Amino acid sequence: MYTPQEIRQMLKDYPWMLTAIESDLLSNDSTSTAQYGIQAAMPKGQGQTGDKVYNLVLKRQGTHSYIYKLATKVKFIDEHEHVIKNDRDMYILELLKRGYSHTQIGLLVQLHKSQVGKRIDGIVEKLSNASKSTK
Repeated sequence: MYTPQEIRQMLKDYPWMLTAIESDLLSNDSTSTAQYGIQAAMPKGQGQTGDKVYNLVLKRQGTHSYIYKLATKVKFIDEHEHVIKNDRDMYILELLKRGYSHTQIGLLVQLHKSQVGKRIDGIVEKLSNASKSTK
């Protein structure tokens, strides 16, 4: 269950969290050189494995648990945006997810930034209520 303050922070942090997740996924997508010749046929030492993917998983298992936490927050926002029924509010949410400021959003949706703030408060409240009902 997320509090309204946590959801507000998640919306503010959404752009960099998404970038961090994407960069972590891209860093995992590497091609490593396979062993050829006599090294490939030689037995591995006791307690070692030749599976490079498994070795990578073991290495990264503890070091990047924060990426999982970020992904959980991003997933929550993405999976619960359907609770926003108003088209203008949905567009405001999308702009927030892209990192736009209240002033920039106000210019795009033709509202004063204080009105944008009130709409964001409504979005946060709806997402908070959705988090209470899912847990």
